[in-house]
This record gives sequence, structure tokens and C-alpha cells, in this order.
Amino acid sequence: MANQSITWVAKAGTGLKGAELEGTELFFKDPQLIEALNQHGMPERVDLNSFDALVFVGDTASVFNAGQLLQRHSVSGWPSAEPMLRKIERTGGVPFRRQMLSQSAYLAALSRIIESGVTYELVSQIRVVTDIPICIIPQPYPGAQLLKIEGKKNRALKRVIEERGGEYLSEILRNAHANTFSKFTGVSILYQPEQTIEYGCLTGRAFTRNAVRIHTDMKQPARDIIHSNPTMGHLVLEQILAALHIN
Repeated sequence: MANQSITWVAKAGTGLKGAELEGTELFFKDPQLIEALNQHGMPERVDLNSFDALVFVGDTASVFNAGQLLQRHSVSGWPSAEPMLRKIERTGGVPFRRQMLSQSAYLAALSRIIESGVTYELVSQIRVVTDIPICIIPQPYPGAQLLKIEGKKNRALKRVIEERGGEYLSEILRNAHANTFSKFTGVSILYQPEQTIEYGCLTGRAFTRNAVRIHTDMKQPARDIIHSNPTMGHLVLEQILAALHIN
């Protein structure tokens, strides 16, 4: 890694929304995005041909998206569906507060979310003009401290975990990424390292404690469950180097 350099292009919140491609040059017109890039010394325009590889982080489908889709549904084949199926057999099919959703329908819904994201849009455009290797890193799972936060927010996600569905959710989320990006050659999806995961779809506290944000001058909120720390960053960097065969 000593002879490698990284050019960062990032913005808190909306990310690279509004980025445009002209030939092999990626550039930005949005004033707020440009202001954010200038603030952190990042370029407003980059020529993709000057790089060995590209890495996109986030802007696909997240655990939060997956949980939101299950606010009024249970997925067939998951542990949470078993009591519903037994009750259907016993009662002959009475109405339920939550409807049954097939795994194929759930997979299709997650794929549509990915296809509507900035990362998919940019990869689609980039593949027309260059075959540069691309790595995609889905948004890290939320911190496990989410389970201790009271209130209605993320209720569906908490229910999935309580019903032993965390691993099922992460598996179908991985499948959605794999299926959606399989149409592009030279694209590697780097899933969250297994040793960082708890409850199947959350990030362990050791990998969110003292998390770092783009705005390094801002104090990290005590109840932050979104950002990861340098320990996680080191593991992900190792994944990138391995995927690109860089020693």
C-alpha cells in the first residue's frame, strides 16, 4: 500500500447525487456538493482514466431499506413466518396485521431500490466508456446499539432481529446486490467483514465506537448508529486491496 494513493470524493448526507459523466471525466455541478468538496480539499472533476480502480461506498440498498419494506410484511421461509403459517392452517386463513411476502418479491423490491441509487446509475454510465475495475461497498450495517434505542423508529428492523431473522435479511440483501450488479463486468461487491457483524445484520460496538465522519470537526452523537470507526475502515481497506490484487 506504500506506493498507492487514494483520491477521495465524498459528501455527507446526499453523497454524489448530481454527479455527471462527460467521456471518462466525472464532474459535479451542484453548488452544495462543490462547496463540500472544496471544504475538504477534494477535486471537482476527475478523469477516470488516471486511476487504477474505482470504489463506491453506499448509495445502494441498506439494512434500513430492508427493514422498512417489512413494516407490514413477513417473509415466507423466515422464522417469523412459521407462527403465521401454523395459524393459517389452524384457522383456515384469517386476516393478519402483517401480510406474507415471498422471498422473490422481497428480492425484487430490494433490487429496485439499488437500481434507483446513485451508485448503480454511475456504474451504468461508467461501464459504457471504460472497463476500469470497480468495487462496491454497501452501506455498513447499523450499530448494535440500535436495539437499546426506544421509540417507534426502526421498529420493523428490531422485530426482524427479535424473530431471529437478522441473518436472513443480510443474506437476501447480499443476493440483491449480487443479482443487480451481475450485468456489469469487472465489478466486485465487498460485503461487510463477518467478524464485525452481530445479530446477523448489525455492526458490533467495537467497530462503531469512536466513529469518524467526513466532518471531523463535528462531535459524534452519543446515539449514532450509522457511522463506523477506523478499525472497520482498516478491514474494508484490506478487502479493497485484496479484490484489486494490490499487495
